[in-house]
Amino acid sequence: MKQYINRLSSFLFTNKTIRQTVTKNTVWLLVGEIGVRVCKLALFVYAARILSTDEWGTFSYVLALMSVFAVISDIGINNVLIRESTRNKKSADYLATGFVLKIFLSIVAAISLLLVVTVHHYEQATRALIPPMSLVLLFDSMREFGYSINRAGEKMETEAFGKIIYGIALFGIGVVCISRAPSGYAVAIAYLLAGIVSMGLLWFTLQKSDLSLRHYTKKLLRPILREAWPLAIISAFGIVLTNIDTIILGWYRDSATVGLYAVAQKPYQLLYILPIIAGIALLPTFSRFAQHEPTQFTNIVHRALKTSFIIGTSFAVVAIALSRPGILLLFGKTYTASIEAFMVLVASIAISAPGIVAANALFAMGKQRRTALAIVGGALLNIALCIILIPLYGLIGAAISGAIAQVVANIWILISVCQFLRHS
Repeated sequence: MKQYINRLSSFLFTNKTIRQTVTKNTVWLLVGEIGVRVCKLALFVYAARILSTDEWGTFSYVLALMSVFAVISDIGINNVLIRESTRNKKSADYLATGFVLKIFLSIVAAISLLLVVTVHHYEQATRALIPPMSLVLLFDSMREFGYSINRAGEKMETEAFGKIIYGIALFGIGVVCISRAPSGYAVAIAYLLAGIVSMGLLWFTLQKSDLSLRHYTKKLLRPILREAWPLAIISAFGIVLTNIDTIILGWYRDSATVGLYAVAQKPYQLLYILPIIAGIALLPTFSRFAQHEPTQFTNIVHRALKTSFIIGTSFAVVAIALSRPGILLLFGKTYTASIEAFMVLVASIAISAPGIVAANALFAMGKQRRTALAIVGGALLNIALCIILIPLYGLIGAAISGAIAQVVANIWILISVCQFLRHS
């Protein structure tokens, strides 16, 4: 028994071979991300059952709005940090310089969201949610930077523990806040208080890293920004690709309809995170082999694409089959109209899963500009389809727009990576 425990502990906490490290990191990313997403989903289920569809819709709209403004703070610094820390001996310099840049951009993003109430005549309920969610944006951005430090060192177990603690804190605080004063504002305050907890976790993470501001190097700002700008475009239009449907739906329909669509999105987003985790776990390995061992890199990418397609398709089929009983069980009959929208969205995972893995392979090769073009095209297509379909079909139109845009963008990425691998 003791020998078995030692072997398990060695597998989960020690990097050995390539396959073992990728598997270990994938397991920990799954544990952490699914843990926090399950906690968020549990809070959303509780909130959706307690709050009116209008209150829930208003919060969901502001949450989507916050995601759009988060683009300012997320210009690809995290991924550049992971790649350069894996390749470059001056990892401490990259950490410190990236940290200073991240702080500045996060503050700008939070202030920008806060100022949006001065240029748009939102309803009072929406205006009340924006100040606390501006601080949530700041805390979330800095927390994600802390996670990128762990990913650079391929120590995803530290990230997993942090995410689980954050998720538990969010759910516990959220239940208390909502039970005392049922409103969208109570959910926002829960996010804010959990964000404060996350800052404490971030500080704990940074204490164990090589991060030190004395390594800040102004000369690295330009190289980081030069490498990050295609990722900034990917991030900006990626947010548009995944959130603009909610925002445009809010323009054409009432808050209740936005609430119904949010219920369709939450389980879908929980499933969508699986290929994202696989891509994150594979990125350090992709980066290590992309330049110096192209044959092995090509083999790894091909296996990863095949596996992700099989898993993505399987999850899509099972999720569609269980959509009706699942939505009714979690959210109740009030949200029956969300079922069809969820089925449309989740079908796109079959193509999105290998597409996300392919995007990470392109980044490892330094070909992120091709991914940027695909994401920009998908985002613009999503906007156009939303403007056409939402006035006609409401939340189903939003789901169709989002699913088609995701499929088109990811097929574009898959074609690109196959072209580069063929000529490598």
